[in-house]
Amino acid sequence: ILLIGITFLIAEVFISSYGILGLMGSLLFLFGSFMLIEPNTMGLTLSTPLIISTSFINLGFFFFIIATIIKSHKQPITTGLQTLIGKTGYGLENFNTNGQIKINGEIWNAISNSPLQKGKPCVVKSISDRTLIIEPIKEDNNV
Repeated sequence: ILLIGITFLIAEVFISSYGILGLMGSLLFLFGSFMLIEPNTMGLTLSTPLIISTSFINLGFFFFIIATIIKSHKQPITTGLQTLIGKTGYGLENFNTNGQIKINGEIWNAISNSPLQKGKPCVVKSISDRTLIIEPIKEDNNV
């Protein structure tokens, strides 16, 4: 039972089981530890507090890892192309449908349904095959 528990704990690292293998491995390790040495056999015993504390430390570790994973999945996207959606850039050239824009110091190919003038601001609406779909920002001259 101890070996199966340890195998489950190791498998948790390689298989995405959302903590189930870690929990089962910890429980099997706990039960296997109690059955490791038959009581009163030649005066050999295992310390029950040691077994329980080791198991609780192991369970605490897995609950901490699971909580950290859940917390990280709830955070907004911080890398990749999807972070460009909603960002503001400006045109590097005059174009009607296809051209290039600059966002965050990077030059991107862009497609727009409306003409964009050089140096005018635009906002990214979506991304298609590493090409940004943009919309020019209308400037208010009524101020």
